[in-house]
Amino acid sequence: MGLSKKERLRYINAIKTLSTHPRYQREYYDLLETHEYHFCKALHCSVFFLPWHRWFILRYENLLRKIDPDITLVYLDWSMVMGTPWDINLWDDNDYSFGGNGDPAVNHVVNTGPFKQPEWKMVPGSGPDSTLEIKRYFNYTKPDIASALHLAILFKLKPRDFMEWMTVYQCWHNNFHCSALGWNSTMCKTKSAWTPEFFLHHTYFDKYWSEWQEQGDDYRFSQYWMNQTRFMQATDYLPRDVLDLKYQEGNVCVSYEESSDDWIHKKLRNLTLNQLRDIRGLQIVPLTDPGTKYFDMSHKIFLKTMHDFIKNNALRYPVTLTDLSGTDRARGFFLHDLLVITKTREEKAASGIGVDDLTESKRESLIEELCDREESFVDVDSVRKQKEKVNAEDIRMKPLERMGETKKCTCRELDGYSEPKQHELGIAA
Repeated sequence: MGLSKKERLRYINAIKTLSTHPRYQREYYDLLETHEYHFCKALHCSVFFLPWHRWFILRYENLLRKIDPDITLVYLDWSMVMGTPWDINLWDDNDYSFGGNGDPAVNHVVNTGPFKQPEWKMVPGSGPDSTLEIKRYFNYTKPDIASALHLAILFKLKPRDFMEWMTVYQCWHNNFHCSALGWNSTMCKTKSAWTPEFFLHHTYFDKYWSEWQEQGDDYRFSQYWMNQTRFMQATDYLPRDVLDLKYQEGNVCVSYEESSDDWIHKKLRNLTLNQLRDIRGLQIVPLTDPGTKYFDMSHKIFLKTMHDFIKNNALRYPVTLTDLSGTDRARGFFLHDLLVITKTREEKAASGIGVDDLTESKRESLIEELCDREESFVDVDSVRKQKEKVNAEDIRMKPLERMGETKKCTCRELDGYSEPKQHELGIAA
C-alpha cells in the first residue's frame, strides 16, 4: 500500500537530516562513497551484485533509523509504471514528493521538490564532489523498463537456470537506471547512489529477488553464491550470509509489505508460460546498449543472454505503446487479457481441460474470443490481503503500523502505480 503524506514527509525529512546533520553526515558519506569506490570492482558483475546491494540498502536503512526509529525503506514498483515512469505523483513539486524533471535551462539540474539544488547538497562536505547536483532527463519515449508481465515470465525460470535469470534481471536493472531517468541523469552514472531515487529502485529490485527466493531453498540458497569464498567488498560477509531475509546483519528480519498492485503480480505468476505469452503487451525489453558501459560486465555475454531469453519467451501478440491507454499503457499490457485468461483457466480446470492442452490454432481462436469479451474478473478481496510475515526473535526494526503486538521489519511501497496523477493514489489525505 502507498504511504500517507505524513509518512512521506517523515521519510524525506530523514534523508535530508541524514545527509546534512553533522552528527550523521560522516557515516552517510562513507556508506555512499563505498558504492562509488567499488562500483567497477565486482559490485556490478554477477559475483556480488544482488547480495552486496541487499547488504547496502540495509546499512542505509539503519542510518535512517538513527534519525527516526520507525522509518523503513520504501520501494517504487517500476514494473507497474514502465510505460510512463515519470507520470506519477512521486515526481510532483511539493514537500512530500521527490521533485520533477531537471531544468533544461540549467543543464537538467533538479530545482523542484525537497531535493532541489542547491538548497539540498547531493554530496555533503567540501570535497571535489561537493558541487555535483542531481540531474534528471525525463525524455523516456521507448519503453525499456520491464513490465510485470516480463517479470512474471522471468519468474518461470528454475534454479538450474539461475545464471540466465540473474543476467536478464540485471539487464533490466540497468535499463531502469539509465532509461527511465535519462542517459545523462545522475542515476545513470557511478554516483547514482547519492540520489534519493536510487533506493526506491534497489529496494524494489531486492523485493522481486526475495519473492523469487521464496519458491524454495534451492531458489534461496543458490549454489552459485553458496560456493563463493571471497568476502563482499567493504564487508565481513560472504554472499551466503545475506541470502535469507529472516537472518540479516544485526539479527534483523526483513519482510516486504505488499503493494496495491501485488494482486496483479500474483495472478500473472499463477499462469503458465504459454498463457503469459498469450497476453497482449509490449514485447520483452532487451538490454539497452549504452547502459553497459557504466557497469562491470561482459557486454557480449549479456547481450547474447538477453537475445536468447527474448527468442525463447517472446510474446505471441506484441503491441506498441500507442496501442495502449490509461493504466494499461502504464503497465505495458492489457490487464483485461490477464483477467480473462485467468477466468478461462479456472473454467477449463473445472472441466478438466487446460488452455495449454489446446492446439496452437485453437489457442489463437480462444485469445481472439477472450479479447472480445467485456467481463471483468477482478478479485477485489485479494487486492489488499497481507501475508503473515516470518519474524525472528529480538528484531530491532518495526513497521510504521503495528499488527497486534508483532514486530517486524518491513519495506513500504512509496508510490506503485496509480490512476492519472491528479487522483494521487498512493497518497492518503
